[in-house]
Amino acid sequence: MNVFINSLNELINTDKTDRKVLSSVHSRVLDRVFGDGQDANNAPIGSYSDGYIKQRQKNKWGSSRKVILQYTGQMKNDFSLVKEGGDWGSGFKNKKNGEKSRWVEETYDKTIFDLTKNEEELIDMLYAVELKQLSR
Repeated sequence: MNVFINSLNELINTDKTDRKVLSSVHSRVLDRVFGDGQDANNAPIGSYSDGYIKQRQKNKWGSSRKVILQYTGQMKNDFSLVKEGGDWGSGFKNKKNGEKSRWVEETYDKTIFDLTKNEEELIDMLYAVELKQLSR
């Protein structure tokens, strides 16, 4: 029992484990939002207007109507693991991109950057794997 408790304490008290687990989930959120154009309910974020599609085609960005939040790529590049108040999570390093993310959620009336149920379950599963490895 002491081995288990020591392993649990080691798991709880390490940024390394948090970063390892959350980086796996972060990559899924990154793909979901900026690649698949899906919100936190796994529904499409939205569709681009005809005018914006013309601009995307002019700039050779494709003709997909799927909103993927990549006008310049700045938000995607800035979206990373960040530590706030002692906790790790996905977020933006640049304050302006954080503001843009809130604007996008308001504009499309969607929760986009929260975790999906599957992403939350993945966190639980990955922590369980880490705990199992520490208890060996």
